[in-house]
Order: sequence, then C-alpha cells, then structure tokens
Amino acid sequence: MFLICHKFVTRMNGKCHNVLIMPFKYFRFPFLLILIFQAHFCFAGIAPFTERPKIDFDEVYKELASQGTWEKHPKYQWVFIPKAPASWKPYQNGQWVYSDGGWLWMGKEPWSWVTDHYGAWAYEKGQWKWIPSTKWYPSSVLWQEAGDLLGWRPVKLDQFQEVMDDIEVLRIHETWNVTLRTNLEHPIDASLMVAPEMRDAFLVKADACYHIYKTYRDFERAGPEPAKVWVRTAKPPVVYSIFTLPKKDTPPPAGAPTKNIYLYRPVFAQDEDGIFRRVKINIEGKRPNEKSNISEVLKGLSVDEKAKLDKIQKLRENKISDPVPVTVTNTTDSLTNQTATTPPTTIDPATKSSSPPKSTKGSK
Repeated sequence: MFLICHKFVTRMNGKCHNVLIMPFKYFRFPFLLILIFQAHFCFAGIAPFTERPKIDFDEVYKELASQGTWEKHPKYQWVFIPKAPASWKPYQNGQWVYSDGGWLWMGKEPWSWVTDHYGAWAYEKGQWKWIPSTKWYPSSVLWQEAGDLLGWRPVKLDQFQEVMDDIEVLRIHETWNVTLRTNLEHPIDASLMVAPEMRDAFLVKADACYHIYKTYRDFERAGPEPAKVWVRTAKPPVVYSIFTLPKKDTPPPAGAPTKNIYLYRPVFAQDEDGIFRRVKINIEGKRPNEKSNISEVLKGLSVDEKAKLDKIQKLRENKISDPVPVTVTNTTDSLTNQTATTPPTTIDPATKSSSPPKSTKGSK
C-alpha cells in the first residue's frame, strides 16, 4: 500500500513522518489497506483501455487507399470515395447500440471505423464522398421519426453536435435510411429498408427525433428513446460503456463485462489542415523546390530567381545551347542593397558563345 502512495510529509504528534515508512501503529483502519490493493489490481487491467492512442494520419490514408480512391475536391480539398456499389449508403450495413455517449453505430465495412466516426459524408452526383476531420463521434447522423418508422442520414456536426448541412441537402430523399423502429434491436442492412415510395411518404410527415438521457441531470440526445426500440424485451435496454483499444488489431480484454464495448478510436497527430496536407503529400509528393535555400533567401533571391541566374551562368560557360533568351529582372544585390537588371543573353548558334544584345537606342 505504501509503495503506491506518493511521498509526502505529514505531521503527527508534533513530529514529521514519511508516509512510506510510517509505522503501522498510526494506521488505525487496516481494512482500507485491503481495499486499496483490490482497487489497484482491479483497475490495472482497465487503465490501458481508457487512454486514446495517438497516430499519424498517414496510417489512415494508406489503409483507405486500398479500399477506395482519394480525390481532390474544389470545396473540401480532399475526399475519400470507397469501393462500393452505386446503391451503397453510409450507416446502412451494421448495428445501432445505445451507449453512454448516445446512439453508437458499429458498421461492417472495413472503412467504417474511421469514416462513420470522424469527419462527414457528402453526397454529390449520386456518389458518397468522405471528408476527413479530427473529432470522434459515436455517429454523425440526423434522426427523424413518424409512427413505427425511423429514418437517419449522414450529416456534418459542429463541436456542439449541431447539424451544419444545408436544408436543400437534407431534402434529397435517396440519402435517407428508413426502417421499422424495432429493427434497431439487431443488425440491419439494405434489405430491411422500406421501399422508396414509403420512404418518400415518411419524409414528408416525419418530425425531429430526440430523447432524454437521465444521469446527474437530464440531457437531450438525438435519436429514438431506447425503451421504445427494445419493446419486445422485458428488461430495460443495456447502456454500453465505451472503452478504447490501443491498436486496431488488439482484442478486447478477456473477462471484460458484457456491457463494455471496446473500439479503436485514435487521436490524430495532425489538425484538420495537417490532415489535408498529409493527403496531398501522399498523393502528389513534395515539390523539389518546396523549401528555399536559406543562403539564397538571405541574399534576397527567390527560388525562381536563383534558378534563372543558374541557367544564365551555364549559358555563359557554354555548357548548354539554348537560343531562347532568359531574362532576370529586379534582382537585389544584398551587399550594395541596390537593384540591378541583367540584360537578356542570347546564344550564337554558329559560335555557341553568348553576348548581350546590341542597344536599339541611337549613339550620341
């Protein structure tokens, strides 16, 4: 017990005693010793599953690259398009479970662990495209309900989990998943979705779907009331606790409580801008002159100006033959702090020698 205590000094009877070496005669509650040891060993196995690992987004990029394509986008910078049939929709093949973080989606697609919990889906020209981001959500959907039917579709959420999509986007009927409320008791897929005609009729009369989650106070949460989903069971629905796996291939701990769910939900080392930059570098690679030579920068020359001057020098040394004039203007001399202009240089194809062009002005 004393080994796991922090060293600090406590005053007893006017004397200072180190807790690590404090005599047992001062310890008046020996049963606490047993409780502390039990708590230490019970929680030692759970602690690794409470801290989220930190990874480079390159790991996500490489995994998704084998499951679809990355494309440059005029509005979203970079998007991921999975290899899926034309009729495929996000949040359609998997299972809804209720957790301490709200309705949690557990998708069956190999990319679902990241695309259905980070960032957002966008629907353009009959195709779903994933926009990466950094924050993890149990799910990113908008819920609607009417009678015995429930509907949901992917949306972009802000930090307060408010929907950011335009109303025109939400009105696209084919982007919605609609099924019977009781179907959420078990895994679902496209075969359990209602026909397009019933879906369209549902969306016309559907209302927003929320419920109250009771804990130390009442919270309003998106999605149906769990008790109205599991109506066939006599027991109240299970509220699962979310724990974190340190690696994607790490199995849940043996003997873990059945109400615990273990998910791989890492924190990315990059912010949102850094994520798009990593995608860009992985696809396009680094430009050779992306970083300037510091010595040339100190001399007041840009990378392009330095390249042009190098080419002029090679021309003058007769190392290459190029009849096209090369001009460098407004080059700053760092020593004299003056601006000099280098006249165009031409190459005589016959002699392969360079000479400045003759002045067109009349001589005095």
